[in-house]
Amino acid sequence: MSKHMITSIDIGSFTTNIVVLKRDEKNLKVAARAAVPTRGVEHGYITSPQETYETISRGLGMIEQKLGEKAVEVVVAASGTGLESDSKQVATIVTLGSGEVTELDIQKSIEKASIKARVPNRKIIESLATSYILDGKPVVGSPVGMKGKKLETTVFFIDFPTTTIEIIEDICDKLDLDLLDIIPSPLACSCVSLSDIERKVGSILVDIGSDTSELLVYEHDTPLMLKSIQFGSKDITNALALGLKVPVDEAEQIKLGAHPDQAHMITKAEKIIEKTLNKFFKEVQGELAAISKKQLLPAGIILSGGGALTTGIEELAKEKLCIPARKGAPKSTLKIKQDGGDYDIPWSVAYGLAVLGLERRQAGMYGTFGNIGESLKGFMRKFFI
Repeated sequence: MSKHMITSIDIGSFTTNIVVLKRDEKNLKVAARAAVPTRGVEHGYITSPQETYETISRGLGMIEQKLGEKAVEVVVAASGTGLESDSKQVATIVTLGSGEVTELDIQKSIEKASIKARVPNRKIIESLATSYILDGKPVVGSPVGMKGKKLETTVFFIDFPTTTIEIIEDICDKLDLDLLDIIPSPLACSCVSLSDIERKVGSILVDIGSDTSELLVYEHDTPLMLKSIQFGSKDITNALALGLKVPVDEAEQIKLGAHPDQAHMITKAEKIIEKTLNKFFKEVQGELAAISKKQLLPAGIILSGGGALTTGIEELAKEKLCIPARKGAPKSTLKIKQDGGDYDIPWSVAYGLAVLGLERRQAGMYGTFGNIGESLKGFMRKFFI
C-alpha cells in the first residue's frame, strides 16, 4: 500500500469501522471503508481475541476487495471503560546555559511527568504538555524561546490497559499488519468533529457508542479531561424494547426516529428516551461539575457516535446541561461522500484516526506510542474549512 495511504480500525462493541485514507496532492480523501458487526468486545474490552481477530479480518477482506490491495500500515482506536486520563505537574531546570527554553526542555518535562504518571498494568498512549510556569510566572502558549531558569510544566496523560494493547498487537501480527499507533478514540473523533474555535473557547465532545460513552473536554485548545462512562446507545434501545414491549430491532428504529405502529405509543416512546437520556446527561453534568466546568463551556456539547442519531437528543442535551448542543458530523476537508443528513457521524472516530495517523507518519513521529507532543494542535488546524 502506498506511503500516501493509511488504514484506521475503530473496534466498537457493536460495529467495527475500517477506513483507508489517501493523500491526493493537497487533499485527503477516503479511498475505501467497511463496517462489520463486532464479536468478542464488551465495553471496550476484548473478551475474545479470536472473535475480534475474525471481525477485523472480515473487515480487511472487504477493504481488499474494494482497493485491490491489502492494508499494511494501520492505526487502531483505544476506547471503552479502560481509557483513563490524569495530569501531573513537574519542575525542571532549563538546559541551556543562556537560559533559553528549547523543545528539549519540554520533552524532558514530559518524560519526567510520565514517570510520576505510570500505573501498574497500564500504558501511557498519549501525553501532552498543557500549561507552563517559567520562574514563577504563568506562560501563555509555548515557553520555547523565552529565557528563565526553572520551568514548571503540567502534562496531560491518557493510558490504557496493557493487556488490551498486547491483544491488539498480537492480532495485528497475525494479520501481518504494521501497527503504527493506538490512539484514544475521543482524540481521534475531535480531529474531525470539533472546530478550532470550539476547542479554544471550551467544549465537551461526547462520543456515544453502543456500550460506553467517552467524554473529552477542551479549553484553550488543550484537553482538560477524558472520561469513559458506562452508558451507550444500547441502553436507550433496551429501555424502549422493555417499555414498549417491542422487538429490539423495532426499538432501534424507534430510537432513530421511526414512529411505533400504534399512535398512542409515540408519546410513551418520547418519555422513555427522555428519561433514559436524563440519567446520562446528569452523569455528564456531574463530570463537568467535578472540574468546575458546569454550564461554563461556551461552545457547548458536541454529540458523536451512533448514539448521537437518537431522536431529540440535541434538544435534551441543551435543556439538561444548559449549554449549546449540536451533532458532530465530520467537518474536515476530507472528501467524504455525503449520503444524507448525519450518515457519517458514526464514522468520525475512524476518519479522525486516519487523519492523525497519516499526518504523524509523514511527520516522522512513529516508532513508539504516546508521542502526541505539541504537534496535535497543528495537525488539527489543518483539517478544518
